[in-house]
Amino acid sequence: MPKIVGLDPTKERTYVAKCEQELPKDEQTVYKVRMLRLHEAANIKDDIYRVTGLGKERKETLRTGSIEVEVLKTCMLGWENFKSDEGKDVPFNLENIDWIPAEVRSEISDFCSGERVEEKEAKN
Repeated sequence: MPKIVGLDPTKERTYVAKCEQELPKDEQTVYKVRMLRLHEAANIKDDIYRVTGLGKERKETLRTGSIEVEVLKTCMLGWENFKSDEGKDVPFNLENIDWIPAEVRSEISDFCSGERVEEKEAKN
């Protein structure tokens, strides 16, 4: 079992999607992110389940899709070499997170949540 090391949640890290890791470096999209802090993770998870109203007006909502969005909005710092399907640069802003393919958004969210931190990343 590898040694456990601490990860500075304020440090900028880079992530390359699994589907692009075999591409030449100059063709890879590099996502700049930071790790999710403990209190941020707690706040996001606390917001998943909502109860409003009383009696017959009671409404319970489970908002699992919101987790990924909130993690990305909180942890995305930028990207490099991110192109549209027309080959144009996609400028970084939080609204343009929608341009990232769903599978890649999930990978980035998991990475920022600490669910997929590779041993080599922990050393950086």
